[in-house]
Amino acid sequence: MSTSTKAVKTSNEVPLQVPSRDIWDAKYRLKDRHGRAVDKDVTETWDRVARALAVVEGDQADAWLPKFRWALENGAIPAGRIMSNAGAEDYKPAVSLINCTVSRTIRDSMHDILDSVVDAGMTLKAGCGIGYEFSTLRHKGAFVFGAGAGTNGPLAFMDIYDKMCFTVASAGGRRGAQMGTFDVGHPDVRSFIEAKREAGRLRQFNLSLLITDEFIEAVKQDTDWPLAFPLHAGEKDDVQPGDLIYRDWPVVEEGYTTDDEGRVACRIVEVIKARELWDTIMKSTYDFAEPGFILIDQVNRMNNNWFCEEIRATNPCGEQPLPPEGACLLGSVNLTRFVIDPFGKKPRFDWDRYRKVVAIFTRMLDNVVEISGLPLAGQRSEIEAKRRHGMGFLGLGSTLTMLKIPYGSPESLAFTEEVSRNLALEAGNRRWSSPARRAWRRSLPRTSRSPPRCCVSGRNWPRTVTKSATRSPVASCMPAIVATCRRSPSLSLSWWRRCPSTAHASLTIAPSHPPAPFRCRWATTPPTASSPRSRTATSAMSSRRARRPRSRWKCAPSSWPPIVTSLPPTRWRATCPTISSPPMR
Repeated sequence: MSTSTKAVKTSNEVPLQVPSRDIWDAKYRLKDRHGRAVDKDVTETWDRVARALAVVEGDQADAWLPKFRWALENGAIPAGRIMSNAGAEDYKPAVSLINCTVSRTIRDSMHDILDSVVDAGMTLKAGCGIGYEFSTLRHKGAFVFGAGAGTNGPLAFMDIYDKMCFTVASAGGRRGAQMGTFDVGHPDVRSFIEAKREAGRLRQFNLSLLITDEFIEAVKQDTDWPLAFPLHAGEKDDVQPGDLIYRDWPVVEEGYTTDDEGRVACRIVEVIKARELWDTIMKSTYDFAEPGFILIDQVNRMNNNWFCEEIRATNPCGEQPLPPEGACLLGSVNLTRFVIDPFGKKPRFDWDRYRKVVAIFTRMLDNVVEISGLPLAGQRSEIEAKRRHGMGFLGLGSTLTMLKIPYGSPESLAFTEEVSRNLALEAGNRRWSSPARRAWRRSLPRTSRSPPRCCVSGRNWPRTVTKSATRSPVASCMPAIVATCRRSPSLSLSWWRRCPSTAHASLTIAPSHPPAPFRCRWATTPPTASSPRSRTATSAMSSRRARRPRSRWKCAPSSWPPIVTSLPPTRWRATCPTISSPPMR
């Protein structure tokens, strides 16, 4: 085995920590129907995943198994559904290895709305997250000719999806995840913006607006913005020419009127100032962190698959724009695993080993497509035709700290660019067949067959930097230093976390800078609930109020965890009694 293939022992390896063990046990450890553990330890989980993905190689399975196992030991972290469900067919045969899906286009009919609920329920039952676009449904108060009455609008139907998700998630033991997108030109756009302000409503949803170039231009010019919906055939006699506007629409229903360019005739329901709507969106985003903001025209312009699909929704977390019935699997590379001599005189990054892990991990993720376990035929056809997967990285903030590079400095930007470039190019060198790309070639004359602008010939959208709220702590299981989520810097020397499965909380020093004396002292009496100190301690739980690291802590010995004292990185550890309050600064 070459030097680049061997795992390099570095001082950033720490023993398995309580939060990592608890997350692994609760989310990724394989158990039988009685709750008894099948995976005895974390290494057996990695063995199970590697074997399941190597089987796809057929006759070459024995050759690829040690390579896959080596990649998992050296920073390759498959997404949660892969870690949880790969190789688990004997215990849970109806689950999927895919995190991200998008529903088929929901047509404006009761049959299709309810059929989509069934499809979504089967998708959530399999463990996938799912996104939908709801602006294809007519607005509140619009006349329904079949029923002879007005409709309650798309928000009312979203409530059905919300309750379905809650019920399915409760039955399956894992919380469901949904994304609802909505066109900024829909008549109910303001109701959509404010929907989650009602207590308890749409709690199983993330919400995002589809922002068009036309709307952005209207905001810049401070012009009016028409809110409109496609004209139904029965309404044609009641509309004046000035009440119509033609827009691109994701679906053309029977009876819709289109122009020569395929745009749909929409009836203007209301006209508002574009900047007023913009201010409403910005204020809601600032005050309530929703709805999200998707520049949908830009998404479609940058889509390598523009010739065979239109994107109108994303996965629940928003990092994967997907077409109707689209699906994408995920994985991340833990950058902290490639730091040699962290905090030392000459810390360095092992680029050769990083590139090798990326190359092997790319093949592993591509193999997931063959055993995706997606419940719907349309989803399976879509992922097999386009072979989407999103490989990203995590632990960037910790890695920069271990390399003694200031976060946000020009040197850190250059390092981040190099990490991304190596990931993109190494993944691009792995070549497999893509049915969607072959179909594109057949659809063009021989003289026009220049390929789409892709780095990867066999797959599409191969890179995604995802959120990794649970994968980051589990990254320490192999072991490695606890990686910060995604690209974030280390905000504190230490932090604590409740561990629901064992009622513990763990306090661990983060690698904010080279180990230094870490002094602490105990408070003589615990603060009362009404004291300023108690309020300060409670506020420390919020990541939004994270403070600069300090060298002195005050703790109540009867109820708060002990503090990790000054130890070299190889010996960081903490015992974790049951706690009722976080430690105070």
